[in-house]
Amino acid sequence: EYFAEPARQHKKGVIPLTASTRPVRFTSIVAPGDSGKHLDDHPFGFAIDPDPLAGPERSVHYLDAGDKETLDAWISAIICAVQSLSDLFKGDLVRINTSFT
Repeated sequence: EYFAEPARQHKKGVIPLTASTRPVRFTSIVAPGDSGKHLDDHPFGFAIDPDPLAGPERSVHYLDAGDKETLDAWISAIICAVQSLSDLFKGDLVRINTSFT
């Protein structure tokens, strides 16, 4: 789940994680979709690509961590969450309850 503000009062949506989900920094040469367009305004931005093999029309989620330490923490947390999915079954829900900001 992600929210419009830090108080978490207005839910904006849910980003599904699958075993193939990849977090990618906007600075990466393999950053998906429109990541490059956002780099100048969001140097600590990253994309969450739920299904990198789904083709050019797939949904990619763009987020801004705000600083390098927070960016590193988000990338690491998403990688760990995705790796843990091998212990889950299709339809199981995973929630990240703590923000790094």
